[in-house]
Amino acid sequence: MLSPSKGKAKEETRWSSGWWEYHALLDQTQRPVAWSSTCTIFSAHPTQPLVTARGEWLFAYFPSGEIDGVACLWQRAAPLDVWGVKEWWTLNRGAGIVAASWLGGPREWTVDDRGSPTRLPPRGPRTPVSNPTLILVTETRWVTICYLRQYFPSLRMISCPLSEPASSAEGQPNPLEQTSNRPGSVKICTRAAIGLAYNELSIVVATRSRVLPSTRDNSLNSMNLTLPLTLEIPSSEPELATEWETWGEESCIELCEVRLDWEGMAVHPIPTPTPTPTPNSAQTYIPAVSTAPLPALQGFELGLANLTFIPTPTNPSGVMESSPDTLYLAASYLDFGDYTSTPKSELVLHALSRVSESASSPANESRTWTCRHAATRSFTNSVLTFMVSSACGQSPSTFGLFVGIMNSSGPLPREKTRVKEVATGITKVLKLPDLTDHERWEPGHIMSPIDNAGRELPLNAVLSLNNSMLLCNSLSSVGPSRITLHMLPKLVQNTSSGVPPVSFKLATSLLTGTSTTDLSHVLALPSMSLEQVGETLFHALILAEKGQDKGTLTWRALGLVLETYKMRALRVDSKPEREILEARWQTALDMCSLASCNTAFEDCKDDDGFDLDAVWQLVGLSAWVVGFVEKLIKECILSSDLTGSSQDDDDLFESSSPVFQTPASSVLLHLAHPYALKNLHAAVSNVARFKNKIGSLSASEENSQIAKSVLVDLIDCCGIDFNALYPVLVGLLAEAKKFGVEETRSLALCEPTSTMGPHIRNAIDKVASAAIVNKSRLFIKPFELMDGVPQIFDARKDRGKDVISKGSLSGRVQGVVCLRCGG
Repeated sequence: MLSPSKGKAKEETRWSSGWWEYHALLDQTQRPVAWSSTCTIFSAHPTQPLVTARGEWLFAYFPSGEIDGVACLWQRAAPLDVWGVKEWWTLNRGAGIVAASWLGGPREWTVDDRGSPTRLPPRGPRTPVSNPTLILVTETRWVTICYLRQYFPSLRMISCPLSEPASSAEGQPNPLEQTSNRPGSVKICTRAAIGLAYNELSIVVATRSRVLPSTRDNSLNSMNLTLPLTLEIPSSEPELATEWETWGEESCIELCEVRLDWEGMAVHPIPTPTPTPTPNSAQTYIPAVSTAPLPALQGFELGLANLTFIPTPTNPSGVMESSPDTLYLAASYLDFGDYTSTPKSELVLHALSRVSESASSPANESRTWTCRHAATRSFTNSVLTFMVSSACGQSPSTFGLFVGIMNSSGPLPREKTRVKEVATGITKVLKLPDLTDHERWEPGHIMSPIDNAGRELPLNAVLSLNNSMLLCNSLSSVGPSRITLHMLPKLVQNTSSGVPPVSFKLATSLLTGTSTTDLSHVLALPSMSLEQVGETLFHALILAEKGQDKGTLTWRALGLVLETYKMRALRVDSKPEREILEARWQTALDMCSLASCNTAFEDCKDDDGFDLDAVWQLVGLSAWVVGFVEKLIKECILSSDLTGSSQDDDDLFESSSPVFQTPASSVLLHLAHPYALKNLHAAVSNVARFKNKIGSLSASEENSQIAKSVLVDLIDCCGIDFNALYPVLVGLLAEAKKFGVEETRSLALCEPTSTMGPHIRNAIDKVASAAIVNKSRLFIKPFELMDGVPQIFDARKDRGKDVISKGSLSGRVQGVVCLRCGG
């Protein structure tokens, strides 16, 4: 008898994927994901969660196999994680929602290769009196417009069929949605895409349908034993004999134009609060929806995997070419053949444009959509699994279609290596309309865990808010699906401009006013040095200054640099670099806090001074301002001693040091940057005036007298003469308005630049003079001279403080946390 051979199992050297891994693209079992403008990620059941551009609304549809499906609309509260149900409704079986999209979103921004910001035109029809406005496509091949009118609390809907010309308006009864039935069969829409083009008021809807057998009457299949055996069975109708040949997915993509008009006017009562008995009346717009089917796209027998519209940005110069392509329709197909190998995929691109029906009537109403085949690209040894696009933040020379292409097999690393992931595919950008590889983009890798290589495929993907990352829903045949993040293809830097590619996206985000969390994540990666981060932020601010008011931009820039440096400080391993990063984001936070304190003081002002109802809140803000000024003056004195910026009379060696042998502290930026210095000057002025107001109160107001004692002790014992400091800051503010571009660079770095060195030294000499500062009181506090008391104060300092009111947190009440500063 032969004994079995003993030895180690053969080590696998390659991974491979089977055809069944990709069949979910046709089965529509992948779970979609959504990325909101607040960088909140949503994933759900087999539904399509959609989020508006501002992230204030969320819509989801939950299908069901045996009962009616449920559609739900949520509205977000002030915190990002608090949502409330605004409306919900049910949909009958066979009438579920296939696609959805929001209308009336804000206009997007882009930056061209020359660094000029351009605001893109609006997409789709206008929505002047509704927010939000949602368009839905159902399985019955109907379109429904859902909207909330201003001053009306309930959701309203208007429906029209896509299979025939029709129109409907608000106030008219919506007809019952019915499927397009043939004898013995029913036609169900399985795929749909909604196209919103730039500078176009109409909507294009593309649908792909499947013909299914209809439910028969049970009496036709029942057996009646009482019938005579000689009864002749009637033959089936001729049209039903071959009905099974029409079952299955259709070989065409149907197109339909949808128009939403707000032209009509009518008088409607406006709801008023309950205590008011008489309602008002006003003229309001009446929305109307009309549909007009377009010629279908024929001859596509393969299974449809993806269907999406790609709006193309218009020419910024305003000069339009003859019959330009304003919208592309991309469709990917899979061919499984005999189901023995991975499928072959094919990408087909169609170009849509608006042309006038006649040369004599070039008006917008007489223009119709035309569609032509633009390009086809086949993938034989790989499979295209997803495709996404966005014009936001991309210039015309870099615009393209992001696609994910998965390999059918690949090598595995050896077990001895510590590699945990392996590349199973790539993401690349395809040119439009020829679908060739874009030379301005370097392909990125799609990584998968080694244990699931070839069995975990990203079948559905969305771009992050600023097109910096790819959010995928990866479906695995050996486990549950999971959400994964992948890096996008890398844009090749334009050597002529020298601007990092990320700076264009940062500038677009600053102009739009949306969240920059995904971009801060990229800047916090260890692959980018701290110097590169500073240069990237600097170029982003320079680009954004060309398209927006500098005052508003400074606020947004402070939030960006604070978020970036704080996120990087949490991930860096080097202690010296971490200390630099913490000082930078703390400086940005102090700049925001000073501006907020000044706003609070301005809001509490009245004709004769300050509103005393908020006296204790103002005392708390004054205490924070005094503490910050103490920190700043201490740093000035320490920097003066370190660099020898002032000559003491008792210096026996008459030492002289060069200006800033060591880098200037980040907190000294408050003495050099005009925005920071202006807020510091205003804060000192507000505290001084508030002290004078409190000091002039009569003794009859007991509460104010207690506040007066606290505030006077706070200011008089701090060791700084605020009355002497105020004129010094006035002079420094006039001198700080001369740095030009260095002002922007220092804001990006959150620390003074070398060009600001002479100004910083001059400011230190003036601020740290004996006429302003009492060093003994500044550095030595009375409680520090008492045994045991410093430990108590140190314990109090460790307690968290409210980032807005500057008061200590009690710990008993759950507060709201800022995602940027953590306060």
